[in-house]
Amino acid sequence: MNKKKLLIIFAIVVIFIVVGIIGILYFTTDMFKSNEALFWKYFAKASDIYQVLLDDKLVMQQEFKQNNSYISDGNLSLTITQGENSVKKLDLKTATRHSANTNRTLSNISLMNGELDIFNVSYINSDDIYAIKCDEVTPIYIGFRNSNINELMAKYDIDTNLDILEIGNFSTILSVLSLDENQKEHLKDTYLPIILKNIPENQYTLSKQQISIDDTIYVTNEYKVNITSDNIKQIFLDILNALKLDNDTLLMLSNKFLDLQLGEDYTDTEKLKTKITSIIEKVEQTDMQNDIYIYVYEKDGQTIETKIEISDLFTLIYDNATGKKSIIIEFKNNNVINSNENNAIIDLNKYEENIKEEYTVTRIEIEKEITNNNMITFRLIPDINEEQNIIVQVNLSNIQNNSFVNSMLATINMSDEEKSKIIQISYDTSTTKTNEIEEIEELTDANTVIANNYSKEEFVPFITKWNELFANKINEKLEILGFTNF
Repeated sequence: MNKKKLLIIFAIVVIFIVVGIIGILYFTTDMFKSNEALFWKYFAKASDIYQVLLDDKLVMQQEFKQNNSYISDGNLSLTITQGENSVKKLDLKTATRHSANTNRTLSNISLMNGELDIFNVSYINSDDIYAIKCDEVTPIYIGFRNSNINELMAKYDIDTNLDILEIGNFSTILSVLSLDENQKEHLKDTYLPIILKNIPENQYTLSKQQISIDDTIYVTNEYKVNITSDNIKQIFLDILNALKLDNDTLLMLSNKFLDLQLGEDYTDTEKLKTKITSIIEKVEQTDMQNDIYIYVYEKDGQTIETKIEISDLFTLIYDNATGKKSIIIEFKNNNVINSNENNAIIDLNKYEENIKEEYTVTRIEIEKEITNNNMITFRLIPDINEEQNIIVQVNLSNIQNNSFVNSMLATINMSDEEKSKIIQISYDTSTTKTNEIEEIEELTDANTVIANNYSKEEFVPFITKWNELFANKINEKLEILGFTNF
């Protein structure tokens, strides 16, 4: 074999080896991947955010309650601390029973004075009727029929400018939100290319950044994409136009809307196409002004933080670096104020120089401990510059021996110039499956005042008077418990 042939063979072998090495490196490292490919690779890993928003134990508990007859007893305490010495406390007991045979639920709430029950309210869900009763006001149930809820709203001149979803069970909502693998693949194959096509490659960047999570500094790769308002508008239009031709997704949506008991405008695919056309026309006429920035922070192949910003409006941060998963959502409220502090006449020719913008930021935090995954913490901070917040801690248990125990503690911290106020609400419940349930009353037109059956002129004066009597009764009981002038 001459040297030329040996050289060619050697070159081919080298090329195969190099290609093989590059292939291995491509699939096992990030060395040769584009900024775009790396961004979407690590952004996809943030999909486990749903584990914070939707707890598995909550899903199992709701399915348990949906499929079984059960009894549930609870204790609720309300403690109000104002200043240094003033403390008031309310205790309530709850008792719920549900029959899987009739699908009826009865709940009783009792205000306690020590061991003495001094005030009662009961609630029944019977078929699609939801109603409450307070015997000290009137010994009959008062409520509404859930079917055709939008007609009821219109009847009482309540204009929401949107369709109100009828009350449904948690399992139904979960089924609406869930997708099978084929549906996920179809949506990904159909709509992800539309998104990718409308974001130019030069809008993806890669840099080294230091970030702080729970006071720990991480040196990370920051993958960033800037999606301009023009990109966003075109993505919306392309997706909506594709959706009009996508019979598989239209059928899936119509079935989910049917589960939610929406009208034909949503459950009939042809009418749904008409709705989509209307949305397209509105998007075309909308002047979108806010860009979206998405940051993905990766360390050692793991996505430890994802941040989404809509300029001057909204920021969402998902952290997954330590023994917990947390979500922080911040809303910016833009307030324009006059900066002419000397009260001089404003020069209209220099209007922009006489005003300034100030932001108040509302923050929502959701945190789930991985090591103690029974605990979920919610925090609401109306204004991060004020010392006021709401903290809710929820403990959900697994189902054992056909029962489960949950607890909740909510703390509301309030303050003004004179004194601070702390409101604490604790609620513990125990739920157990049972094969024997006392008969739960069936609600009908004959034994229940149902808002759907009356005109506005008939029902509004009645319910207004009922509310007045109910409030008076509550105030009487609160006075007994020492809640006067508090």
